[in-house]
Order: sequence, then structure tokens, then C-alpha cells
Amino acid sequence: MLRRPSAVLAIAYGAGIFIERYYPVSSRVLLGAGACALVLALGCICLRRAAAGTAAVVLLAAVLGALAYAPFHDLPAHVRQLAGVLHSPVFVEAEVKRTEPLASGALRLTLACDCIETPNEQLPCSGLVQATLQKPSRTYHYGQRLRLGCRLRRPRNFNNPGGFDYERFLAHRGIYLTTFLNNDRSIIVLRENGGHPFLRALERYRSGLRSLICDRLASPERDLVLALLLGEKQTLDPQIKDRFARLGVAHLLAISGLHIGIVSGLAFALACFVLRRFPRLFLYVVLWKAAAVLALVPVAVYCCIAGLQIPTLRSGIMIAVCIACLLINRRQDALNALGLACCIILVWMPASLFEISFQLSFGAVLFLILYAAPVQKLIAAIEGPASAQRTRRPALWLYRFLGGTLAASVIASAATAPLTAYYFQQLSLAGILSNIILIPSIGFGAVPCALAAAVLLPLSEPAAAALVHAAALILEQSLLWIGYWSDAPMICAQVAPPSAAAIAACYAALTLLPLCLRKRSMVAACLLCTAAAVVCLHAPPKHSDGQLRVTFLDVGHGDAAVIEFPQGRAMLIDSGGLRSDRFDAGESIVVPALRAMGIRDLAWLVISHPHHDHMGGMRAVMEAFQPEELWVPAEQYPEANFAAIIATARKQGLAVRAPVFGTPALSIDGATIEFLSPDVRQAAAARAYHDLNDISLVIKISYGAHAFLFTGDIGARQEHALLERSRDLRARVLKVPHHGKRGSSSQAFLDAIKPESAVFSCRPYAGRDLPADVLSRYRQRAVQELRTDVHGAIQITSDGAQLAKYTFLPQRRFTALPLPQPVCRLPGSP
Repeated sequence: MLRRPSAVLAIAYGAGIFIERYYPVSSRVLLGAGACALVLALGCICLRRAAAGTAAVVLLAAVLGALAYAPFHDLPAHVRQLAGVLHSPVFVEAEVKRTEPLASGALRLTLACDCIETPNEQLPCSGLVQATLQKPSRTYHYGQRLRLGCRLRRPRNFNNPGGFDYERFLAHRGIYLTTFLNNDRSIIVLRENGGHPFLRALERYRSGLRSLICDRLASPERDLVLALLLGEKQTLDPQIKDRFARLGVAHLLAISGLHIGIVSGLAFALACFVLRRFPRLFLYVVLWKAAAVLALVPVAVYCCIAGLQIPTLRSGIMIAVCIACLLINRRQDALNALGLACCIILVWMPASLFEISFQLSFGAVLFLILYAAPVQKLIAAIEGPASAQRTRRPALWLYRFLGGTLAASVIASAATAPLTAYYFQQLSLAGILSNIILIPSIGFGAVPCALAAAVLLPLSEPAAAALVHAAALILEQSLLWIGYWSDAPMICAQVAPPSAAAIAACYAALTLLPLCLRKRSMVAACLLCTAAAVVCLHAPPKHSDGQLRVTFLDVGHGDAAVIEFPQGRAMLIDSGGLRSDRFDAGESIVVPALRAMGIRDLAWLVISHPHHDHMGGMRAVMEAFQPEELWVPAEQYPEANFAAIIATARKQGLAVRAPVFGTPALSIDGATIEFLSPDVRQAAAARAYHDLNDISLVIKISYGAHAFLFTGDIGARQEHALLERSRDLRARVLKVPHHGKRGSSSQAFLDAIKPESAVFSCRPYAGRDLPADVLSRYRQRAVQELRTDVHGAIQITSDGAQLAKYTFLPQRRFTALPLPQPVCRLPGSP
């Protein structure tokens, strides 16, 4: 610890945060442990017990980390007191803290709320509110004081395996309330110039840069320059983001060490040039030390302009630490500087430990530091003796640049691969080559041009505009290369998220590998960890154990059900979908859930009927997997999205089938699939149907003594038709028709099915519960209610004789339901 105290304290502080996040400890226990550690540390210092004192300080750091994260477990008081006014019309007075343009032209505002007015009272409020304006008609900026009429609500997750924890993501930023407005007609600007003067000046400068870029460039170059210069990636086309990720160069879109290094280097050179004009200063200061201190000012300003993102902060702090070491004539230690940056960021933002950007940024830099010495020795050994180097100096410089870039690309790719596989379920197979080509063009071409434009804007707008155009030209050529190679086959591998054991084994192997060059005994340990990682990553599919598994995913107001057959093959019935074009339910919800569940063979896709909340994510699922067949209720229907899905399926070589009542039953791994609806007449007349719900594909899957009935969105009329033409509708598990809305789940229908459990795939709007009359019909028959809005994803397994039921909530992992399961009621429901 004496050699690298910052690194050790950073590890201890981060460990405390991690433990508190997953294994919460009472605040009283933490305070007691912290007091004991502090007393022990002071005693050991007085008694000069170095080892015991070090252990006490490490324990104290861990306790402080746990205490820093503890408040995130509970809702703040201002949110709890607003429970009674959520989803009701209110007026909010707040100050704009942050504005984020979105790709669709929408605008996201982060507001610091002061008070909330209801028709009956005025409530004080001190937290942050995230407001999304779909069609803003005016410009908003930092410091404005607004009064807006809206309905506040708590953010909600889609609670599935592999799902993004949006609630916790916002909570880590202090946001517990959100609102959505179609327009800003209900917003009144009360005051223009609030907030801190320095932050207002920064925001004006950012606005000037944004206007310069937006007025002179077109998309996608405009959006890329905004991302590279200001860190605004919200307007980037998702397809471009995906192409960068497929090639393994998504890090180029983040403002990190490259940008800060360029800024600090240019600032240092400029400071030296200016200081040389004043020779008398050399009597009092050392030139390069004074220039280094002055270079910190533009670095700090640029970190603020770029939005104080975690990679930016890490780079800025490390540069500041290195300059401080130079000023006091101390030897620089990169690991110590990294540890200090980690400590500062975690003390300021404890929850940042769980941010993807934090983990990728610190992980990549950590392993670049660990491998720096071995790589330098390797390059020096290949170069040969110094006498031979003098005769080939230009070639040597080129060799060192290419060798260093190649080594850095390999190390960074290996260091981030486990996390990339875990969070994004993909690994780029071209990352090394892509980095060698694109880092020089974007990192040393487009980025310096954009940064120079930012510097010249206050002095000469035409010069800044010329540099912006130069950056756009470089990016245009880079995009051509990226677009061509990102579509190449086998350029990116889709993988299941690795387990915690696999990730730990990978990083253990990466950590031990450089030690192997110095200590022979480490070779065996490194090989062992590598073997463990390979075994964990290539584990056999989870679900080939002879059981039928049916998982109803939480896709909001929509349907998506995964059927895993006893031998491991899988079927997807519907894929959810939201009304917003900015959110792809397949890409963001269904595909991550399928990969997290270990599904590799998705053979069948089913669209129950052509409504967006059932088929909105199907194209993304087709692209992510290689299915064999697509089942639809009717192949010909005049709906653009449905026609596009059919066209995509045929292009990929899928067999498109339209099974109807009377189609022979299928047998898959001992499970029988029957088609109960629509009938031939309805399928043929699908074009004329105004209510597409009644042509829903109704499927019954039987395995042993158990049956599952999938009903799509059929209503009472189609339920009656099913009763007339089907002899046996009995099923232990019923997917409730039409999300539990009125006009379905008739009494005769439920009497014929006799379900034991009913799965409601739903998310009622504005805090209202499902219709009371529908719920009462199920409760009168003592049917177990399972709801995706309450339980999250629901998994039911059958071995042919016994049913087992699991829910994703409240543990955010599948846990068995206690039996008997009580009837579920939402707060305020009848």
C-alpha cells in the first residue's frame, strides 16, 4: 500500500460500494464498523504498527464506500410524499439543469424541481425530474426557470433476464420522477438567467458550437462531430452506432484520453510559446512547469464543455496528477494516478462504479498500464541494438507507431471483451484492424480539426467553419469504410452474456499474463485461469434437460412468449413493440432476454396478428438469430410493417406459413402444437377484417399432462367461435386474451378452459388497474393471477407431470413462487 496507496484505497472503496449494492448492510452496523476501523487505524499509527494500520485503513475505506452507496436503496422523502399525486395533473416549477437533443427531434430536460402544485395544495420538492418533450417549439437552456403542467410518474423497467435496469440508472443520477409531453404548450418560462454564471457561460459556448455544426453540416457527419466534440450522442443514428460497435471502434465516439491528451498537448505548446515572449519570467518560474500549470485550465474547461462524462473525468484527473508529480519532482506512477482518479470519481459519484462507461474506461486503461512495460521490452528486442537503429530512423519511427498502435488495440480489445460480451452480447472480430485504420483517421484527423474549430470559434467563425468542414470530410470517408466492412459476414459474433465466473476467470488470466514474463511460476496459474474462462464461456446450452419451459417476457403493453422445448430448440410467439419509433422492443428487450436465457437455436417465430405491440420487435429478432420458419395468421395483409417483416423473412430464407384451424398438429420433442384459430374463411378474408384481433393465431401447446393456451388478442366473439369448433380447450396455463381488457375473457370461455394460472401480459396506463369485471371472473374461479407488470418475466416449466412457476421480480432473477400463490392486487385496486 505504501508504494501505491491510491490504487489500494480505490479498490477498497469500490469493494465497499459493490458489497453494499448486492449485499446491503444496516447503516448502524456500517457506522459501528467504521468507528472501530477509525479507532484501530489511529491506534496503529500511534503505535507504529504498519501492517495492522494498513488493514484498518483499507477496512475504513470499504466502510465509507458502503455508506456512500447506502442512500440509493431508499426512495428520497420528496418522492415518497408525492405518491398520492402521481399520474394526476399537477403544475411543476423547476430550473433547467441539462438539455439533451434526441434523434427524433424530441428534447430531454433534466429539471431541478422546487415545488409541485396540485388542485388542493402546494408541495415542496427538491429532487430532479426528467421531462421529455416530443415536439418542442422553442429553445431551452441551462438556468431557465419553468412552470409546466404535466403528470408525474415513476420510471418503469422492462423486468426480464439481461434487461437494462432503467429505474436504477436514473436513480444513480438522482432522478426518481419522469414526465412526457407531446408539446410545450403547457410550459411557461418564468425566468431566463438562473443558475451559476460560469455554467451559463459554458452553456452559451456549447450552444455556439452546436449552432456552428448544425448550420453547416448535414447528418450523419453533423451528429458525429457533435458526439466527438460535445459528447452528445443522443442524435446519432442507431445504425451508425451499431456499425461502430460491430467493428469494435465504439470507443472512438466517447470523449476520453485521446481528446484530453490532444487538448493538454496543444495547450502546453501554446503556453510555452506565449511564455517565451516574456524572458524575465524565467527568473521566477521554470518555463515548462508554468506551461504545464496553465495547460490545466483549458483541460478543465473542456471537461466541463464535454459534459463531465466519466472517461473525460478520468483522463483529466490523470493528467492533473501527472502534472502535479512533475511540479514536485516526484516520479510518476500511472497506476497510482489511475487509482486517484478512481477514488475521486467514486467519492463524488459512488454509483458510477456500475456504469458501463466507468468499467470500460478504467478496465481498458488499467490493462494498458499493466502491459506497457512488457510491450516496450518486446518492441525494443525486435528493434535490435542502438547502433543499427541510427541507420533506419524514419522506418523505426513508423515501426514504433504501428507496433504501439497494434499492441494498444490488442490489449484494449482483450480488456473490454468480457464486459462487451456481457452488456452488448456481441464481440467484434475486426476490432484490431479497425482500430489501426480508424484511430489515425478519426483520432488524429477529425478530432483535432473539431477541437481546433472550438478554439477558433470566438476568434474567427469562418476559420472554425472551415475546420468543421475538414472534420466532416474525414468522417465522411471513414463512414464509407465503416459502412462497407461492418456489413461483411462474420465481422461480429453474437454471444450469450458470460457468467460472473467466466468474466472473473478472463480478467484473472489477463492480469497474470504479464507476470508470466517475470515469474515462471505464474505460467501455470495463467493457463489455469484461461482454461476456466474457456470452459465457462463455452458451457452447453442451459435448457436441454427434458423440460418444457415457457417464459412470458415483460414487454409493457404487448406480448412476447418464449417456448423452450425439451431438447433445447426454441420458439418465440410475438415480440412486443411500442408506439415510439425510437425504441425497438426486439433489439432492446427481446434479443437481450433470449441471449441471457442461453437460447442459441431459435427455430420458429410466430406473429399472432399484425398489430405493432405483437410484432414490433420481430425484424430485430430475425437479424440476431437464424430462424427457420415464420408463422402468421395470413400472409397477405395491407399493413406496411407487416409486409416489411414478411419481405425480410423471405429474403433471409425463412419458410413463411399461415396455419389455420384444421392444420395438422405438430410434434416437437414430445410437445404437441395445435392450431385452433383462425379458420380458413377468416384467414382468406383477412384483408377485409377491421378488427385484426379476431384473426389472431391461437395455439395450444401440450406436454404430458399440461397444456398452455396462447390466445393473442381475441375478443368474446372469437372466444365463442372457438367454443363451437373445438372439443377440448382445457389448459393449465392461459395467456389472457387481449392483455386482460374488456370484451374478452368471457365466463363461458374460462369455464371451458378451466385454467389453473392466468398470465396477464400488460401494463395499465396512468396507475389504473385492469378492469374490475375481468379480474373478478378469474378470481371467482380461484385462478392464480400472474402479471408481467407486477411479477416481471414469468417462467413456467413442465416435466410432463409437475408444473413449476418462477417470477423475475422482486429479486431480478427467476425465483420460485410460494404455493399457494395469493391473488395479486395492485395498490388501490378493488
